[in-house]
Amino acid sequence: MKYMAIIGDIKESKKIEKRSIMQKKLNKILGEVNELYASDISAKFIITLGDEFQGLLNKGEHILDMIQYIQKKMYPVKIRFGIGIGEISTEIYHEAAIGADGPAYYAAREVLEKIRNQEKK
Repeated sequence: MKYMAIIGDIKESKKIEKRSIMQKKLNKILGEVNELYASDISAKFIITLGDEFQGLLNKGEHILDMIQYIQKKMYPVKIRFGIGIGEISTEIYHEAAIGADGPAYYAAREVLEKIRNQEKK
């Protein structure tokens, strides 16, 4: 089965003064996305690192809606997104998109790295 992995990264997160407040806000918004789009989500969106989060979708019908929702609610904080489509080669835990691995995540991570590198130029 093909999945859509989404990895989000907050731009210039180290420059944000009240990072803990921003992280709590992001966590709340990801919870809202998990509820609003529950039927699309194979593994719920979760913060994986201080300024990164990820989720795993079983269909992409609302993928742009999810991204726009997160961007709009987090404004003025800017977020870059990497999206990968492919297989998942490990077990998927519905309650959190953590621990899963496979080509879908590799592709999403590669896109995110390309975006970061282009921003540096």
